[in-house]
Amino acid sequence: MKEYWWPLDATPSHSYGALLYRYPQAAFPYADLVAESARRDRNQPEYELAHTGVLEGNRYFDVVITHAKSSADDIYVVISATTRGPDPAPLHLIPQL
Repeated sequence: MKEYWWPLDATPSHSYGALLYRYPQAAFPYADLVAESARRDRNQPEYELAHTGVLEGNRYFDVVITHAKSSADDIYVVISATTRGPDPAPLHLIPQL
């Protein structure tokens, strides 16, 4: 998995949770990650998203997803996104459960 995310808070029952997901503003470098990973052997360190340069200059979004459940069928989700880059950038969110 070549993503950056961190759990921020949660209850043991998972009735509440918050997660920080860091997503680059530039196109996600799938082809670069696949190609470079294929070139490396097991003796070389793993090629990470940070190695691609796509996050340089703080050009990424911090997306915080918070969920709370009042029952098995009542789930509330709040998604907030903050651009960390110096310039405005578009972001399209498609939430899925």
